[in-house]
Amino acid sequence: MRPNPDREIPQPDRIEPDAVRTAIVVAFGFVIASIVWFGLVGHAPVPMVTVIGIRVDDLVCHIVSFACLSFLATVFWRPSLRLVLVLGGGAAALEGLQCFLPDRVASLLDLSASLTGIAGGLWIQVTVGFHAPDCKTGSAIARAYHQAMHRRK
Repeated sequence: MRPNPDREIPQPDRIEPDAVRTAIVVAFGFVIASIVWFGLVGHAPVPMVTVIGIRVDDLVCHIVSFACLSFLATVFWRPSLRLVLVLGGGAAALEGLQCFLPDRVASLLDLSASLTGIAGGLWIQVTVGFHAPDCKTGSAIARAYHQAMHRRK
C-alpha cells in the first residue's frame, strides 16, 4: 500500500519534557554507577597501553567518564566553582576509598586525569552549549528542557 501524499503526517511540536528529563537522569545515573563500579569493584576490559611507563588506557577512561559526568551535570546545574568542587571532591573521594581496598591502588595520576575530564566536560559544555541571555542554566539541552516545561504549564 502506497502512502497518500495529500495526507498530512502529524509532527510533534516538541519532545515531552518528562521523557527528556528521564533520559538525562538515566544517563547521569548510569555514568555515576559506572564510575563507582569501575573505581571500586570492577575492572575495565580495555587493552593495556603504556607510554613512557604510564598506563594511558586507564587515564583515558578517567578522562572520558568524568567528562561525560561533568557535561551531564551541567544540564541540571549551572557551571560554577561549587559544581567543580563537588565533582572534584567526588573524584578525590573515589581515589581515597581505593586506599582501603586490597586490590586497588590510589593514584594522583588517576585523580589528575579525573580532574582533567571534569574540566574537559565543562569546557565542552561552555563551548558547544548555546547560551541564551534569558536562560540561567548552562547548556542548550537544559534550555530546551526548561522551555518545554514552561510551554507545558
